[in-house]
Amino acid sequence: DEEVAGPIPDAVGDITYLEDIRFVHVPNLVGPIPQAIARLKYLQSLWITNANITGAVPDFLGQLTELNYINLSVNKLSGTIPPSLSNLPKLRALFLERNQLTGSIPDSFGGL
Repeated sequence: DEEVAGPIPDAVGDITYLEDIRFVHVPNLVGPIPQAIARLKYLQSLWITNANITGAVPDFLGQLTELNYINLSVNKLSGTIPPSLSNLPKLRALFLERNQLTGSIPDSFGGL
């Protein structure tokens, strides 16, 4: 078995029609969620759990209007929850527990 280790490569953004990203129980996955994911206009599900990704929950996720499921739980994400996520028209589930997030849930989430 070959293990995934290191950061999520920017090349993931070149898989234009990718609809689902899943990294589950990948402890050697490190670094931030790359900006390149913003190019995945068809992405419906982003699932990166039980890994060691760091940095902020990216604001650019709010531009991916096909997203209906985001699970970034059990990582080392920090900062606040970006209000832009509440603009996702198809979002049905958002999991951010067990990170190092600070601040309150943005008021804009009241309409979800």
